[in-house]
Amino acid sequence: MRVLLAIAAFVMLCAIIWCFRTMKSGFTTLSADKERFRKKFQDEELRLSKEQRDISSAEQCNLLEAAVRDLLRLEERPEITVVRTDDVLEVTSPQKIWILSFHHRRENLKSTDKVLHGPGIWSLREGEERQEFPTIDQLMCAFQKSLRGQEESDKPDVLEENENIIALRRQHAAQRGRKYQ
Repeated sequence: MRVLLAIAAFVMLCAIIWCFRTMKSGFTTLSADKERFRKKFQDEELRLSKEQRDISSAEQCNLLEAAVRDLLRLEERPEITVVRTDDVLEVTSPQKIWILSFHHRRENLKSTDKVLHGPGIWSLREGEERQEFPTIDQLMCAFQKSLRGQEESDKPDVLEENENIIALRRQHAAQRGRKYQ
């Protein structure tokens, strides 16, 4: 009987040690998983940014045209026309004309007669004023501000509204003790 009791105690002790070690490695695994996923997301973002450089100017212009048409739809501005010629988008309203385009920075190497293509640049031209942006979202923000011009309406800024939603989600996640990614 004592032998049976000793064996049962030994099995219980082993089970407790096994559970403790599993729990301990489980807690460290959560932080390790977070780091692994964070690194995976960063690697994916880097891969996407590299792929974006390889996208042709025509495809970049397709993206720009879709973004402009979507913004005009959200702003409810049917009187504005969008005309695309090659890699240039001309947006015309009764008061103004905007020219939006995408191009790569180029540098000629005279010693080898080759051309280096740098990162893409988004440009917005309104009359004589020309602005350049590294990303399409910065271009669209500037275009939206220019589109609204002096006629500040009571409608919320579509892009700022998205930022407000993200801020609210982060605040809600912070209240729950989590981090919003």
